[in-house]
Amino acid sequence: MASGKILTVLYPEASIPTATVFATPDTIDDNSTIEGFIRVLDFAGATANEHAEWKWTIPDNYAGGGFDYEVHYAMDGTDGSDVQFEVRQIKTVAGDTITAEDLQGATATDITDTPNGTANVFDVSPEGAISHSNAGSPAVGDQARTRLSRDYDHAENADDAQVSMIIVTET
Repeated sequence: MASGKILTVLYPEASIPTATVFATPDTIDDNSTIEGFIRVLDFAGATANEHAEWKWTIPDNYAGGGFDYEVHYAMDGTDGSDVQFEVRQIKTVAGDTITAEDLQGATATDITDTPNGTANVFDVSPEGAISHSNAGSPAVGDQARTRLSRDYDHAENADDAQVSMIIVTET
């Protein structure tokens, strides 16, 4: 039976840029007296789909279910039009040929959300789901590769999306 628990949290600091059209590391200033900066990945909204990847280990509390992804993000402008992300996941295990892995060809879940229309105010997306089999049927201890993409032309929203984390739970 699926655990429903958090499996991992994917932070910008641990992301791996793709070879081209990658989300860029950035920060949001919190405007406090002693300024603090929140690290984000900046996904452009007006040019092309941009991507970021993470490698992580399937933890001991995984019970064999599917995966849900919740994106925590802000927009850099005030456009309240929809924004869309795509998430893909595969497993990698000993003996896999790295150059034969096709993450872009893996089944994606589309996550569409309507941002609040205020610059630099965080939103939380609805969850997007990928089944156990569409994630490569991983088991505890397997390595997972997860890719987040911004589908820039999904709607009229050309503001940049600033992703602060993705929470991955078990379905």
